[in-house]
Amino acid sequence: MLKGLLALGLLLLHTAVFANDKDVVVSVVEHPLSARYKPLITESYQAVGLNVRFVTMPLSRRLIALDEGGTDADLVGRDKLSNHYNNVLRVGPKLATITIKLICSDKLRCGKGDTQHFSQRIFMDKATRVALRQEFKIRFNNVNDNIESPQMLVELFEKDRIDYFIFVDDESAQSLKLNRKHKSVFLGELDLYHHVNKKMQPIAKKLAEAMLSASQKRKAKARVVDDKRHFHHSTPGVRKMLCIAPVSAAHCSGNAGLSALIEPTYYL
Repeated sequence: MLKGLLALGLLLLHTAVFANDKDVVVSVVEHPLSARYKPLITESYQAVGLNVRFVTMPLSRRLIALDEGGTDADLVGRDKLSNHYNNVLRVGPKLATITIKLICSDKLRCGKGDTQHFSQRIFMDKATRVALRQEFKIRFNNVNDNIESPQMLVELFEKDRIDYFIFVDDESAQSLKLNRKHKSVFLGELDLYHHVNKKMQPIAKKLAEAMLSASQKRKAKARVVDDKRHFHHSTPGVRKMLCIAPVSAAHCSGNAGLSALIEPTYYL
């Protein structure tokens, strides 16, 4: 009965948001990192003639919806999701690698084993808690100490309101900078990818190619901006070559070009 109601709910969700056959329903978890990937995913689907409709969903329910076909895709998730859901495919180049760290006051005990073996409250967002449990078998005594805002976690730690928190370092984000003396313990790394339901397999290759192209354009733009910034701060009179296309290291001031930044394949 419950399974039947869930299936009906997913069907109604899909019917409500799926306006026509050129709309793709993409689930999103309400998390600050999600906003970074929306433009690239939107651009990639538009390149293959499809419009994107983002739907915010709870962490676990979004994967059930994707597996059941209630949604067409999920914005970004761990690379091994397709191992746990039969109807889910990983598509496109890697979107990012995240590093998960335990941060604590320098005056307190702080180690990887401490996440399970003492009663201190360790704060983090819910998605990170699930990832640590499923991917690294790390569990916590205090299951309800969830704070979804990374900025809020940092602010509470800086004000001595909390002594332990989990920080997720995205490679596109600024590094963690704290004024309060602290210790940092590495817990693990995860690669993030875009995922689709298997019904999207006919366009998976073209979508992956579009994602690769969009990613390449964005990294080229970022590289040009970085090189311009470096040029303005370098020695006057020294001209800096800007790498705006894949070229050999010999032609780009020691830079291997964009080909080294993009994975030249797609994943299904």
